[in-house]
Amino acid sequence: MSRHLFSLSLLSLALALSACNDKDTLPPEDDHDHDHVETSGRLVVGQASPASAHVLNLDDTSTLGSFTLDYAPSAIYASPDRRYAVLLQRTNDQTQFIDGGLWQEDHGDHLHDYAEDPLLLALKLQGARPTHYELHDELAALFFDGNAASAQNASVTTFSDASLGNGGVEATLALPIAMHGTAEPRGDFLLTTHRESGTESTLPVAVDLYRRNAAGYDFVQRFTEPCPGLHGSYSNHDYSLFGCTDGVLAVAQSGDSFSAGKIANAAGMAAGARIGTVVGHHDLEGFGGFAGHDLYAIDPAAATMTRVDWAAGAAVTKIAHAMDAHGEHFLILDSAGMLHVLDPANGWATLGSLPVITTLVEGQAPTIAVSHAQDVAFVTDPASSSIAVIDLATRTLGERIDLGFAPTGAVWLGLPGEEEHAH
Repeated sequence: MSRHLFSLSLLSLALALSACNDKDTLPPEDDHDHDHVETSGRLVVGQASPASAHVLNLDDTSTLGSFTLDYAPSAIYASPDRRYAVLLQRTNDQTQFIDGGLWQEDHGDHLHDYAEDPLLLALKLQGARPTHYELHDELAALFFDGNAASAQNASVTTFSDASLGNGGVEATLALPIAMHGTAEPRGDFLLTTHRESGTESTLPVAVDLYRRNAAGYDFVQRFTEPCPGLHGSYSNHDYSLFGCTDGVLAVAQSGDSFSAGKIANAAGMAAGARIGTVVGHHDLEGFGGFAGHDLYAIDPAAATMTRVDWAAGAAVTKIAHAMDAHGEHFLILDSAGMLHVLDPANGWATLGSLPVITTLVEGQAPTIAVSHAQDVAFVTDPASSSIAVIDLATRTLGERIDLGFAPTGAVWLGLPGEEEHAH
């Protein structure tokens, strides 16, 4: 996807607006004609020094706003409806938010699009070591690891675009001990992690189920199936998966009922290896799991785990990964700067690869962002102070976006495409 295509979008919009002014040839104006905003969206890009975030207009790659942050972002994510950028500042125990300025409202008989200037919210979430961030449907769960050295326990905060728009969060949960954990929001329920006191490891060993009560959560049960060394999680419609040293814990939901079972590590997995990162998409039945740099296809219904040779035997490692908006393309950037495009719905088969990064800088890892309006991905390139733009449909590299600074991360914000809105 090149800037040429972005320009075509602008040209189409200009022609449409010009046509709207031709009152001699068009029927009477409909009040809803201007409810739709045609845009490629916006990209929020982080900068380490000075600590800041920049909002780019992808229609012409101009900068709509630059915001000074309290601290450099350790990671940047999107809110559930992709109106807000969530800027974690892990070592400074804080999270800030930027309103990207694009959103929709349901007006009953139609959806009304809005396009405004971006804004740094006054809202700041305070909590020790915000780290794991998970989305499911209309909710986000941010897990704060806590800090045992300063006697700060772990906690979970859930929020939605609606709550952020009202200047607050949905609910919070205080946990009794610090841990490097995770949380999966599932409507009125929350799955989060349990760690035994007195253990040296900061990793949890089990999963707990909670149910929402106003601004908090009530404990429901602890699943008897253990998950030693728990790290990494992801949810789709039916399951939430958690990585364990001895396999993957799959928690199934049917209405208000939950059950848990273990998927054993694949035969032939290297000694000491384990699934530590779980990936997927709400429209996919299967999941993916990374054991180090090795990818495994995980089928929770069949309780199977199968290795995927995403690198085709090349001696490379994974630098970054991302799933596209529709679960049709899974992207892996390797240590040689190649972007591999996989088909997760078809056995994670490789669709192709292309070079996108020429130089990797130690301590400045590239990241991948994906559009939810078009089949486009964005790969940050700190070495060249730019962003590579990839058309996923054709798997080609478009014109780069020059930044003038080394990006530390990026996230796409904007209005959903037709397929996304249909979901």
